[in-house]
Amino acid sequence: MSEEISYKQEQRIATITFNRPKVLNALTIPMLDELEGMIDRLNEDESCKVIIITGEGRSFAAGADISCMKEASPQEAMRFSKTTTRLFRKIELARPFTIAAVNGYALGGGLELALACDVRVAADTAKLGLTETAIGSFPGSGGTMRLPKLVGLGRAKELLATAEKVPAARAMELGMVEHIVPSDKLMEFCRELAKRICKNSRNAIADGKRLMTLSYEMDAEKACELMTFMIGMNYGSKDQREGMRAFLEKREPHFE
Repeated sequence: MSEEISYKQEQRIATITFNRPKVLNALTIPMLDELEGMIDRLNEDESCKVIIITGEGRSFAAGADISCMKEASPQEAMRFSKTTTRLFRKIELARPFTIAAVNGYALGGGLELALACDVRVAADTAKLGLTETAIGSFPGSGGTMRLPKLVGLGRAKELLATAEKVPAARAMELGMVEHIVPSDKLMEFCRELAKRICKNSRNAIADGKRLMTLSYEMDAEKACELMTFMIGMNYGSKDQREGMRAFLEKREPHFE
């Protein structure tokens, strides 16, 4: 593990922290490769129910490291886009529930990463934005697909065109984040949310949120077919049997 990303797991909650505070946790290919390896491992780790992603210092992630990208060739830019797109899709469909703990700036690719998480919790001092147009580019890591789902197409286009750094309170109004908390309470809030999630079935949560994500991307008929198939696969599982027995026996379920 490099010094640019730290990782710890307590009980069933994994916390991944970007650790380049001097450059606002700007993202590089080696960092992204390391993050992808972590996500792959946690996806297969049945003991992990929740992943919290955050940044050290005053930034969540300020997008791509421009010092590495300013002279990039078209082929290198495409490689970076393919890397982030693949990784953020893995985060979006990960079996553990993912929480972006947005402690400060989430700009460009940093916001695109946060958008791939299941929920976003912002510190009251955070600022979020697709700011790539201010440096002559545009989002290339999925933000053009995910942001319109949250704020609407017209508003997303405006945010892209203005490169606005949106304060946390405004981001909450627009639907870019689900929660705002005081900055000194951010991680405490995220851990408490994670603990509530950990009480429930990992597999049921994973399948349910995957169904929600995929249903956005297909027509209603196909979404209903997928739902019917997945609910059929759920019945007979250990968690389904345990959950319903516990309900009838008026006790807390014990999920694996």
